[in-house]
Amino acid sequence: MLAWGGYDLGVFPPMHCSPPFGIGNCSRGNSSTEPYIALHNMLLAHASTARLYKQTYKV
Repeated sequence: MLAWGGYDLGVFPPMHCSPPFGIGNCSRGNSSTEPYIALHNMLLAHASTARLYKQTYKV
């Protein structure tokens, strides 16, 4: 949801979007690629955090 709202529609920070996808002022960003890059990085961060949690707190 964050990647879609922030990088495709431009309604959440960082408010990147490109016509015709965005709502409002779409002066920067690329709605065709940026949501996927952002989501990819979110998934990598989640996997890293889950791995660290397992190694640290689960025995």
